[in-house]
Amino acid sequence: MATTAWCPSMKVIWNYTVPVDNAGKIILCHDTVLPLVEVAWEGLGLPAPGSAVRFWTIHLEDDMYDVTRNWEFCVFGTGKEIPSTYEYVGTAPRTPSGLVWHLFRRPV
Repeated sequence: MATTAWCPSMKVIWNYTVPVDNAGKIILCHDTVLPLVEVAWEGLGLPAPGSAVRFWTIHLEDDMYDVTRNWEFCVFGTGKEIPSTYEYVGTAPRTPSGLVWHLFRRPV
């Protein structure tokens, strides 16, 4: 009887960008988007075209195509109302203009 050696999954770091434009959101079609590695801002750091929050996550390579849940990621500024369906993921460092952006997600 032949045996196959068990081999653990490889890990992969991916990054994603969520626009900061008061309507920006992205949908990720897999369930393994945490733990979070880093959250950063890019562009002007203002709610304007070209501004975004970028985040990096660790995935197990074997789980990349196991679609068990989709997640919607959205950015909210400090002091903005956040629907109760969202859970906190991380915060980007303060931008040069003094704004702080917070990343949230919810299942969709």
